Amino acid sequence: MSVVILSGFAKGKNAHDSGSKACKEALHNQNTENISAVMVFAPECFSLSEVCEGVRSELSGIEVGSMIGVTNTAEIVKNSGSSEDKVLVVFFSSKDLKFSSYHQPVESLSAEAGQKWSKGFVDKMTLKPSVMFLFSVDNLGVPEFFIDSLSENLPEAEFIGGSIPRKEDGNFVQFVDWEGCSDGVLALAVYGDISTQSGVTSDWVPIGKNYKVTRSNEEVVFSIENQPAVNFYKDYFGDSINQDIGKNIQDFTVMYPLQVMRGLEQSEKVIRRPVTVNYDGSVSFDGSVPNDSEIQIMIKDSEKNLTETEKLFSSVSKNYFEAPFVFVINDVSNKVYNGTILNSMVSKFAGSTTVFGISSKYQYLKSREGNISNKPKSSFYTGSLAVCAFK
Repeated sequence: MSVVILSGFAKGKNAHDSGSKACKEALHNQNTENISAVMVFAPECFSLSEVCEGVRSELSGIEVGSMIGVTNTAEIVKNSGSSEDKVLVVFFSSKDLKFSSYHQPVESLSAEAGQKWSKGFVDKMTLKPSVMFLFSVDNLGVPEFFIDSLSENLPEAEFIGGSIPRKEDGNFVQFVDWEGCSDGVLALAVYGDISTQSGVTSDWVPIGKNYKVTRSNEEVVFSIENQPAVNFYKDYFGDSINQDIGKNIQDFTVMYPLQVMRGLEQSEKVIRRPVTVNYDGSVSFDGSVPNDSEIQIMIKDSEKNLTETEKLFSSVSKNYFEAPFVFVINDVSNKVYNGTILNSMVSKFAGSTTVFGISSKYQYLKSREGNISNKPKSSFYTGSLAVCAFK
């Protein structure tokens, strides 16, 4: 794979200035006449529309191919740590790779809607991509239906990405080819000979015994060990939760998500966070919890995760030391998301490697091969850090 990666990271007094400065930084002293693709990441405090206008104002006379833009919680850039108020612009220029941008709105939240959405998404593609950068909007609810369906419809494609926050003021949080688009799922597809190595780590570790989900429907759990799901939390935490659990449960769910063991012989392990306590005693999670699956309570172990994350970066960089670019997607609550710590990890790659990424509520990672994490292969994560190197 032959590809040139240019990135710019800038903060200005307003959205337009920041977009302009980030673009100038990326193109600094580069004689670029053709750009294959552009990715624009704007912080929540800025209008994505104005940031994109600022970027585009600096591209006069340059032929630009596909473009996507998203609003995100924070950016990660090699040697710059992380920031919540800066604009990140990434340019790809390659004669070997082709790029296309896609957007598909989401009509409703169900497994059936996920299948319909995925088919519509794939039908737009004239070629099957090798890799996709994938971003959905948080208010879509549970994106697992769409991610799983996409995995089924594009079995050979790899992807990495995450969710992005929705703005309550109605401003666009997704752009495709310089046009704002309605909330949905956005992708930058890459076609050509490209290989990856990836992995996932998490702050969360399971504790205690296993329990069985005795009744559930997709993301709604009605009973655990034959008692209402909400009673499971009451019994497990005892006096820690007062009688009005509906008001207090959110604090505990952030602290104690579940590890769900599902699939053949319960071999696939995923993290699920409770989202709401329902009037009938059921609990809604941020992903599917299959009937008859086994679960465990989880707690944070940030020190262990730092060790595991450092091992992950070391392993990926060992074989992909001079990778042209590396993408990192990190949970918004993950303590690994720290400028000093992160810089020490991304410095394991060659100085010429561009490392960039964002933080998100959900993380997506699917790889055909080269996934070096100890976790079973999956595509939908929460509370995790995923890294993918490309060459």
